[in-house]
Amino acid sequence: MSVTFINQNVHVDGDLTTKRQFKIKGKYKGCIKADSILISEGAIVDGNIYTNFLTCFGKIIGNVTVSEELEVKSSAEVIGTIKAGAISVQKGGIIKGKCTIENLNPTHFN
Repeated sequence: MSVTFINQNVHVDGDLTTKRQFKIKGKYKGCIKADSILISEGAIVDGNIYTNFLTCFGKIIGNVTVSEELEVKSSAEVIGTIKAGAISVQKGGIIKGKCTIENLNPTHFN
């Protein structure tokens, strides 16, 4: 599968929809819709996220909808409302907001 990157020291403003896996190492402001998202340690996303799988080592400020699984790693901070099919939080991981676990239909991104 192809991967779309936002590298360190890169700041992007705008909305994105992709079928690809999306990896963020820099700063992103806007709505993201992608099949799978990885937010690296030190990365910041300021906006809403819609995905099937999300692994977060960095910081999210916004609402998150994950149809399958959200992983909040020990270095991560999520501030906002979360809806997910499943969630795991490592010791040290931070969630500030409402969290709902429910069956969600997988999303197909065009």
